[in-house]
Amino acid sequence: MLFRQITHDDLGCASYLVGDDDAGVAAVVDPRFEIDVYLDLARYMGVRIEHILETHNHADHVSGFRGDTGKIIAALAPEETPTRIVFLYDVEDSEAVYQAIVAGAFGLLPKSTEPDKLCDALLAAARGSTGISYELQTAFIAEMRLRRQGGPALLTGREREILHLTADGLSVGQIAER
Repeated sequence: MLFRQITHDDLGCASYLVGDDDAGVAAVVDPRFEIDVYLDLARYMGVRIEHILETHNHADHVSGFRGDTGKIIAALAPEETPTRIVFLYDVEDSEAVYQAIVAGAFGLLPKSTEPDKLCDALLAAARGSTGISYELQTAFIAEMRLRRQGGPALLTGREREILHLTADGLSVGQIAER
């Protein structure tokens, strides 16, 4: 059993790295957005962070982060790990949505998502599928249009395929099945 408390003296808050050191897996509870401390501790303890749990929204937590979403995803879910990130947003920030998709988020949903739809998205991510709400699909497309004005967008073949399927009116579930 692994249980380490990480105190944040500047704010009087704490977060935790908990897990199964025998299995080599861990979760971070209430992470702040400066994530290097968790990555360093996980490496030191010989575990891989597979889950991020937030018990509440707070300005210094990842959920309150308003910066480089792509950096968080890349750090928490490097390509060589099975970690899959589902982001819950409280605003339709097209730049953050774009960064999350490009960095490899498996799901993007508003924080107001109904529990059953959230469960569906988490299960889809666990299967390796992507789940993006209609509202955030719209934000992503808006960001792509803005970026196109500054020059051609650099998309992978799959990204172009997804955009075409979305434009054709397919749902996220239908796209995920292809």
